[in-house]
Amino acid sequence: MPRPPGTRAPPSSAHPPCWTPPDAALEAYEAEIRALRPASDAQLLAAVERVVLALNGIDEEHGAYCTIEREELCEYIDGVLTGHGVDVAALAARNGKDADDIAGEWRDW
Repeated sequence: MPRPPGTRAPPSSAHPPCWTPPDAALEAYEAEIRALRPASDAQLLAAVERVVLALNGIDEEHGAYCTIEREELCEYIDGVLTGHGVDVAALAARNGKDADDIAGEWRDW
């Protein structure tokens, strides 16, 4: 289940409590989506791409994400959009994306 915008995820048992790179990337994503009112599809997808590429870099550097974390990150990316009034399925359909994995085009983890 995605975290509500503005809240931090509990630390993973695989990482120390001070391990925050994903939180910084997610907070930047939340702020970007919040600022995009009204937002075009291109702006929304660019924000998704930026956060996914940031998370790719974190994963590459730290070997960060287990399967559950990967699923939670995808749900969170969708949840931020939904929380700001975006119909993710409609956004995906309009842009030829997979509604179940809007981040999939850019996601390496």
